[in-house]
Amino acid sequence: MNWIIEEAKKKHTSKNIVFIENPETKQSLDNLLLKKFYPAINKHLHETGYRELDNPKIETKLVHELVRSIMFMMTDDFGYTFFRGEFECELDGWMLTRNFWLGLPRDTDPAFLFRILSDERFAGNPPTLNIEESPLYPEWNIYYLITLHSGTGTSWGAGIGEEHALQAIKSVIRTSSEMYELSMIDGFSDIEDVEIFLKTAYEVFES
Repeated sequence: MNWIIEEAKKKHTSKNIVFIENPETKQSLDNLLLKKFYPAINKHLHETGYRELDNPKIETKLVHELVRSIMFMMTDDFGYTFFRGEFECELDGWMLTRNFWLGLPRDTDPAFLFRILSDERFAGNPPTLNIEESPLYPEWNIYYLITLHSGTGTSWGAGIGEEHALQAIKSVIRTSSEMYELSMIDGFSDIEDVEIFLKTAYEVFES
């Protein structure tokens, strides 16, 4: 248990908390993230045509187990971030959380907003609505910002291990890219556009 003493020595005098992380476990999780999942995340981001991760930053989560996580985002050429994902690893399993930001112009038909916000298939994690103007996209005149959020996770059991996690990452990135393409620039023309958007969103954001 010498590693406990060594980790305790690393306490910063300006902090009121000490992280005592098993270095072997930490290294094992970091290797898994950097060698297995980070390349897959970058590959799928590249396939969508949106920005890839420049320098992966792995962080420790403040929970009762040692959890290491890596965050990734999808940003268009104008600097508008429409998706953020976080993949977490621990010895017992993994978790993939995601947020998608749907920006819509001021003249959007309120019926479109109500249709998304009231969808029963999002009941477990209902979408949220903010009203704000975006300086990044003045030509879009973004005024309504709907956030869709969800999470998926499981243990490293047989048949639902690394390959299952990799497939979840691929599906989330692909689907979020399609959702953005369906809603970008002009928003929705009619309720049928909204239905198509929702049908796509169900694949990875349904609760």
